[in-house]
Amino acid sequence: VPYGEFTTFVIPEQTKPGYTITGHDVLYLMKRSGLRIYRKIRYRYKALPLPLDYPEESIATLLAPETNYPSPVDVMTAITRMAPLFVQVKAGFFMIQPDGSIEELSDDHPLVESTKNN
Repeated sequence: VPYGEFTTFVIPEQTKPGYTITGHDVLYLMKRSGLRIYRKIRYRYKALPLPLDYPEESIATLLAPETNYPSPVDVMTAITRMAPLFVQVKAGFFMIQPDGSIEELSDDHPLVESTKNN
């Protein structure tokens, strides 16, 4: 972010016990002078509850082809659930690990092939 500017990230409140909410998140780019918003980036238009209690070895899958890239909330979801999150967006397919790392998956990855074939 250039000098004199900052970002504000707004996410939905966790309102359902046992779930984490992903989606409906917005990033605002703001100017310090006058605290003016000059750009708004909405990652998703829907809030989706993902259970915190899930079968072992399971991978949550988030298909969001209308979104350009995985959002910061996607990373937070993987960290909160302490489980991988498989994400499809316009830019491709990604696996977000519980440590917050993001890996872009190739077209021959089994999850990608399975998603494209369904």
